[in-house]
Amino acid sequence: MRTLAKAVAGGFGVVLFGMVAGVGISAAEAQAQTDVRDIVRTPSPSPTLKLPFGEPNFFPIAVWMQPAKRAKDYKAAGVNLYVAQWKGPTEKQLATLREADMPLICDFNDVAAKHLKDPMIVGWLQPDEPDICYAHKWPELRGRKEAGTLGLWLPPYHPSEIIAHYKMLKAIDPVRPVFTSFSLAVVYPECAARANRKNHPEDFPEYMKGLDIVAFDIYPGIHQYKKAAGKYWTVAKGVRQLVEWAKGAKTVWVDIEAMKPRLDHSPHSFKAEVWMSIIYGAQGINYYVHQNASGRLPIPSIEASVFEDAEMLKAFTATNKLMTSLATVLNSPTVAGGVKVTSSVPASEEVAAAGLDPVAAAVKAHAGATYLFSVRMENSPAKATFQLKGLPAKATAEVIGEGRTIQITAGRFSDEFKPLAVHIYKIPTAD
Repeated sequence: MRTLAKAVAGGFGVVLFGMVAGVGISAAEAQAQTDVRDIVRTPSPSPTLKLPFGEPNFFPIAVWMQPAKRAKDYKAAGVNLYVAQWKGPTEKQLATLREADMPLICDFNDVAAKHLKDPMIVGWLQPDEPDICYAHKWPELRGRKEAGTLGLWLPPYHPSEIIAHYKMLKAIDPVRPVFTSFSLAVVYPECAARANRKNHPEDFPEYMKGLDIVAFDIYPGIHQYKKAAGKYWTVAKGVRQLVEWAKGAKTVWVDIEAMKPRLDHSPHSFKAEVWMSIIYGAQGINYYVHQNASGRLPIPSIEASVFEDAEMLKAFTATNKLMTSLATVLNSPTVAGGVKVTSSVPASEEVAAAGLDPVAAAVKAHAGATYLFSVRMENSPAKATFQLKGLPAKATAEVIGEGRTIQITAGRFSDEFKPLAVHIYKIPTAD
């Protein structure tokens, strides 16, 4: 997902990041920092600024780096949050998003500094994918191979930089949360993009000290990483890992591939990725909808490619609207030990090694009903048998969105799962 340069976008942000990272600065830069401090003293955010996060009926469904002019289209498709604006935010972008009533998580730049009381801005960004190496523009370094450089690339951020930036953002604005996404190295710590920090997963909990909300991206459908191609369960594995590192102190989201279908990516696999992420603990979704040009498979770059395929847009919209309709349920705690699942097909060796189930499931209880969320984790059919706790001797499960019901006896029932199938059950438990 890495689209931004290392420095936080905008002149204010660049000064801010240099200031907190302890970089040597000139007299002119020192004066600029003084000017910055004067700017941020004036419009300090209200401690009562109302943010959507934590509201029972708001489940974050975000889209990454999309043009403000498409906000109304995304809102119609069930998106309720924008994350990042290209070279922004600008005044024009904020005005356009305000017209669409689309809140924004963005970089802290000179424009954002003037909008600290603006409820349209609901969070701040750290640099995207700080855990991997990043491009630079110094021609004299491009051919270098010394330790700490990879030709065109420089190493990942040090966690101390991210923590220092976080402290500065919180000093300026203690109200809004700070967000970023990690790379696929959450699942594959040996990936080359980690450069000098390959196989150092201990960096991630340190990075998280500079975040309130954390996500990661891996796109198995479009073969972003050869080892993960077609292995949709890697999305759930990464979410599970973030939840483990977060230890309940950070909010975990996930980045989901939602671009125009190609290779193994399809509306069906998209739906599976969303729900397996939620089952394993994701508390929000951030979509990547760009179709990026690729040398291996020449295709055009399309910024908002989800709108270029009717079936993908249909699945995207339906999934988003279902999540919104279930927001109060999704925001309720998962019932620990609420269900035991047995599958007619065991987990593959890789899935089992990842600590994942062949049919994943999670239970939530809300407003006199038990909700069971389930997904077949691999690309083959299976029959699952569920044993739930706390149900009456006889009960009926509505399979949401499928127009069918299943009878439950003593908390037990079975159902068939096609490859990567998702079933969501609602079981009334109170009169």
